[in-house]
Amino acid sequence: WLTGFFNPQGFLTCVRQEVCRAHAKDNWSLDAMETKSEVLRLDKHEIDRGPQEGVYIFGLFLEGCSWDKNKQKVKEAAPKEMFKELPAVHVTGEAAGHGGKKKNREMKQFKCPVYKYPIRNDINWVFDCELNCEEEVHHWIMRGCCLLCSID
Repeated sequence: WLTGFFNPQGFLTCVRQEVCRAHAKDNWSLDAMETKSEVLRLDKHEIDRGPQEGVYIFGLFLEGCSWDKNKQKVKEAAPKEMFKELPAVHVTGEAAGHGGKKKNREMKQFKCPVYKYPIRNDINWVFDCELNCEEEVHHWIMRGCCLLCSID
C-alpha cells in the first residue's frame, strides 16, 4: 500500500537498492538503476506472497483513463468516471539499458506519472509507472492521465 508511506520515493529507492545488492556480482550500480513496473492481473486480495525481486504495490488510482484488466492495457474512462483503481503493480529495479523481459511488441509503453496527491507538481511526483497502451503515448499525455496515491 504505497499510499501508507510518508515518503514513497524513499521506499522505492530502498527497493532499487535491494535489487542492486542482489545483483552485486553483475556489477550493477545504484546510480544506473531504473524503476521498472508491471501491472498484474491480480487484485491485492489475490496475492498471497511477495515477488522474488521487488515489491507489489496497490492503492493507485488512474485519473483521465481506465484499465482493461483482460487486455492489460489503458483504455478510455467511462463517462463520469473520474478515478479507477489499478490492480496490483509489481515494482522492481533494473540496470539502465538492461532490457529485462521482452514486452508485448504490439503494445506501446506509456510512462504514467504517479503523484501522492491530486495536486500535480514535482513535490508530489513519486515515479513513472509503465502502462501498456495501443494508442500513441501522446494520446494519453494530452488527456492528462496520471496515477494518484490519494484521491482526497
